[in-house]
Amino acid sequence: MTARLASTMDSMLGGRFGWNIVTSAEDLAARNFGLEKLPSRDARYAMADEYVDVVRQLFASWDEDAVVLDREKGIYADHTKVRPIHFKGEYFSVRGPLNTVPSPQHRPAFVQAGASPRGRVFAARNADSVIAIANGVTGMKQFRDDVRKHAEAAGRDPDDVKVLFCVTPTLGDTEKDAWDKYERTISSPQFIHDILAETSALTEIDFARFDLDEPLPYRLETNGEQGSLDQLQQWGSGKTLRELVMDAAGGLVSSLELIGTPDQVAERMGEAMEEVGGDGFMLTTPVLRLNRRWVGEITDGLVPALQRRGLTRTKYTPGQTLRQNLTEF
Repeated sequence: MTARLASTMDSMLGGRFGWNIVTSAEDLAARNFGLEKLPSRDARYAMADEYVDVVRQLFASWDEDAVVLDREKGIYADHTKVRPIHFKGEYFSVRGPLNTVPSPQHRPAFVQAGASPRGRVFAARNADSVIAIANGVTGMKQFRDDVRKHAEAAGRDPDDVKVLFCVTPTLGDTEKDAWDKYERTISSPQFIHDILAETSALTEIDFARFDLDEPLPYRLETNGEQGSLDQLQQWGSGKTLRELVMDAAGGLVSSLELIGTPDQVAERMGEAMEEVGGDGFMLTTPVLRLNRRWVGEITDGLVPALQRRGLTRTKYTPGQTLRQNLTEF
């Protein structure tokens, strides 16, 4: 059903549909699917690997030229070019074929976000693009190199897996303006509350039970999003929980400190990619809250600064699909 929906959406959107093939969920989601508790991370990824195998075969069950639309003979599709898949694995059993026509991409673009070691293996095996969070340029390079290593081990061309690092730029007319805005944002009680609430939801750890002005009492582990937890806790730093939240400013989705004028931030982004080796960034906002001012600062300030340096495209090739746009650079 999900594969059919994805194919239909891709047809409706003219080849611009992407599928976020994530595997983490809360216990509540597990119970909604008849499970008493959330399976271990390794078990979830094993299920996810098999699931992706199933949907890949379903998307491939129609040849590109299967639809003939011969009205005179009353033939919609050539039945010899539409095949059952007869998939039987440890978790799924699917006869197939996909019960809808091929979409413009034939399969949607696969996007994955998962920073745990097993998540990286899954991404390298399956994803067209990986959305990642890392700690600075060194962490970004280590993450990308690791994904590329796993992609090669899985028999893929590492250049076919594009790693995009989440960043939250803070822009101002001057560097001081940007820093003032940054400090106001990360020190506000609402920001600290929202970050901890979001992290609690992602990691299944109730951070309300910890004192904001004391260090975390012990190293935390989770069956939820380990990457988000590691980004926050910085075990051994001695920082209080409040300081940890402020240090992870950007809503736990900023891999790099980008604070300044549009030209300063664009220059830093270019320098970072030179060191990391590619592939790009995903721009986001603190705790994922979007407003008109932020959009204007990015579109009227940062993007032109990047374009002047040749760091981002000035136009898209007409007719290209999402997957083609993701992988052409």
